[in-house]
Amino acid sequence: MVCVRRAVAVISTLLTWRKACGGVGLDAPPSNDACAQIADLCSGTVSCSGIPGRLAYDCLRSMPFRPDLATAFLDHYRPYLRFHSTLDALKDPPPTYISTAKDLDASLNKIRARSAQSGYSSHYDFESDLNHQLSLAHDGHLQLELCSLQSFRFTRDLPLVSLSNDGLQAPSLYVLPDAELMRSSENGQHVSPVVKINGKDAVYFLESDVAMGLDMHDPDARYNHVFPSAAARLSGQFSSGAWVRYKGLWPGAAAYTLEFANGTAMKVDVLASWEAAIGPMVYKSGSDLFGAVCADSTASAGGEGTAIVGDDLTSAAQSYPESDWSHEDAPIKVHYLDHAGMPDTAAVQVLSFATSNGSKQYADASAQLLNEIAARGKTRLVVDVTDNLGGDLSAGLNLFRLLFPNANVHLGTRFRVHDLIDTMGQIFTRNLSPGQAPLDLPLVPQDAVDPTQKHAFDSWNALYGPHESGSSNMSNLYGLFDFDAASRFRRPIAGYGSVARARTLFKSRNIVILTNGRCASTCAVFVHQMMRQGVRVVVFGGRPRYGPAQAIGGNRGAQFWSLATIGRYVNMAHELALNVSRSRSSPEDEELLARMEKLMPPRPESFPVRFDMHGMSGINFRSAYDGFDEDTPLQMRYQAADCRRFYTLRNIMDPGSTWIDAAETMFYGGECVPGSAKASV
Repeated sequence: MVCVRRAVAVISTLLTWRKACGGVGLDAPPSNDACAQIADLCSGTVSCSGIPGRLAYDCLRSMPFRPDLATAFLDHYRPYLRFHSTLDALKDPPPTYISTAKDLDASLNKIRARSAQSGYSSHYDFESDLNHQLSLAHDGHLQLELCSLQSFRFTRDLPLVSLSNDGLQAPSLYVLPDAELMRSSENGQHVSPVVKINGKDAVYFLESDVAMGLDMHDPDARYNHVFPSAAARLSGQFSSGAWVRYKGLWPGAAAYTLEFANGTAMKVDVLASWEAAIGPMVYKSGSDLFGAVCADSTASAGGEGTAIVGDDLTSAAQSYPESDWSHEDAPIKVHYLDHAGMPDTAAVQVLSFATSNGSKQYADASAQLLNEIAARGKTRLVVDVTDNLGGDLSAGLNLFRLLFPNANVHLGTRFRVHDLIDTMGQIFTRNLSPGQAPLDLPLVPQDAVDPTQKHAFDSWNALYGPHESGSSNMSNLYGLFDFDAASRFRRPIAGYGSVARARTLFKSRNIVILTNGRCASTCAVFVHQMMRQGVRVVVFGGRPRYGPAQAIGGNRGAQFWSLATIGRYVNMAHELALNVSRSRSSPEDEELLARMEKLMPPRPESFPVRFDMHGMSGINFRSAYDGFDEDTPLQMRYQAADCRRFYTLRNIMDPGSTWIDAAETMFYGGECVPGSAKASV
């Protein structure tokens, strides 16, 4: 291994440079007192970083394995997984799905059998296996926060970037400090691309060993997630990329050797940090650690929360310019492109559809910004949804209706049918009046509408079906929800209910969507509706190969349900059935109560092992469909963008330049990556 190589720019936050040569040896045999060593290192502090990665890994692997707890945990979890809408389709996906098939039921069976035979050396090994199997569904709505995976955050503290010379040629890999040197003609000539990682082709390694475990269904979107993102930083996500850290998980080795095209090499050590939210690291053994973070199931949150993001390692140079217009009530920023010779064009950066200050406030801000842009004489929009992972559905639908006030939202949905959901639906149908159910409980036929917003369901069976859809038994097709009933002053959707219709400000041919494929959930719904109106999409980045890339690479489901939400509605159905049995019992009611008590799973807070610390564990409850194919969920449909560009050095160091490149390409006849223009796909 070679440690001395050409000059590199030193970034103060990159601990790797301090560790790269002569640092702590991490390839030693596992230590039996790893937790005690870390407790000593972290003595007197709440948060603790710079821990040798192997030492933290050994500490986690010293957590005892309890077969009884592991099998019970799986038995508690499996009924919740049955609510996941693509559970069956994943086993035998349609040819339009370009990720691999995944039989989650079979995987859980194997893990349970191995657990019952004491086949895991530690609780950490058990949870790592479970997490890995679920990750292969590539679904951002399918999440399970496991206790042992939350204690330490592992990092490879040297970001990589994927750069094309001109946005059209296939990109090469560089370490970020070298990319910064490339801006200088004096030093840039000495920079060499990364060609191998731990002896494997570097691109293959990143695709197979890093990106394969990410939760985007599209491989190009997964590949983009490997690298730093200035948009992710602006929206509060961890922004240094999954190569540096993905959910803090152990990456698989204590050190990584990067080999460069010029024959030099360097080592990147894996470091760990202790999660400060847990409290001080005072645990001297794996048993102590297990007792503190896993055994106390009463500490499971089971509610709403936000995962801790942590420090990012990207350079301050990788930042957007100051916006020309922004609003504190919405994560949306406006940039005018006059400086680029485009006086008629504005970039609208929609970082998220999260409505932290309220849906009404987000809607008001959205209307203000569009009116402001139009008042300034701008007629063209580049709507940037790079790294937009969703948020409040009404916010996304409202923004669409502000842009296209005369276009109806059209999206069909189905849920996966099974005995428990059938029983719950019958109870809700018999005992809830129209309009009485919460908006996110779409199991009352009196409230349901078809995809054209017409009330068409007069019974539970009319909604429930089942409808055979490929390899799945699903509900009949119905709409997201009744927009007229849902659109109110505090949660407006323009033109629905009592909310006034907007006026048309921009033509569809003058709007372009810009994305890196990491558009998910509400963002996916928004972009899909925009595409239905003829809005074109240009996607940046992806794997270093020619041809198209998908416009929407993230979760395309219609509704996320947390496990806590499922537990709440299971309990609600049970309480309704109990109350009926006490007041006006009938044979049908008694049968429903008996079925409910037989089928209902334990509440999340009663699981035998602590989990769901941030309330993010959940499933995709409803799949989304469009009118072109009412049997294939959009999650498994391939939809190419109209054009693709690779990221250039300028795009990475000056992210706002992507708006200029997108506008030049889509409005002024610029070029797309070979084979990616819509006419050539």
